[in-house]
Amino acid sequence: MKYLIKRNRGMTLVEVLAALVITSIIAIFIFSIINSSANQNKQQTEETGDLFNISYALKVITKDIRRSKDVEIGRYQLKLTFPDNRNVKYVLEGNQQKKELIKYTNDVKTETLSGIGCFNVSITENVISLELDNKIDCSSSKNTEIHLRQEL
Repeated sequence: MKYLIKRNRGMTLVEVLAALVITSIIAIFIFSIINSSANQNKQQTEETGDLFNISYALKVITKDIRRSKDVEIGRYQLKLTFPDNRNVKYVLEGNQQKKELIKYTNDVKTETLSGIGCFNVSITENVISLELDNKIDCSSSKNTEIHLRQEL
């Protein structure tokens, strides 16, 4: 019994270093998983926000187009005239780094539709096509078509 007690004096330096290496490998692995998860969460949150901004802008513009009596399309702008002679104009403003879609009512800035970097409008016959994107280059744009009703 005395012999066993004398032999178990503690851990050797090699055992301590081996435990330290194994613990470090596990810690690095766990940190990389947490870091990757946080980056993915941040990216998905940004994409969801961008999609919300584009959806909201499309909804607001579509609603205004449907209520308007006259539609004029220019470069990066859309001008609407309503039956009560109110004018609404959507204009893409800003610089190369940041652009915003501004809504003017009777030439007074009434709303800023943020997160919009690309705004293209076109009309063919009775169909208005809107293209919106959060990126300036329109690389992943969202499109919608609005079919104008014929007056009876």
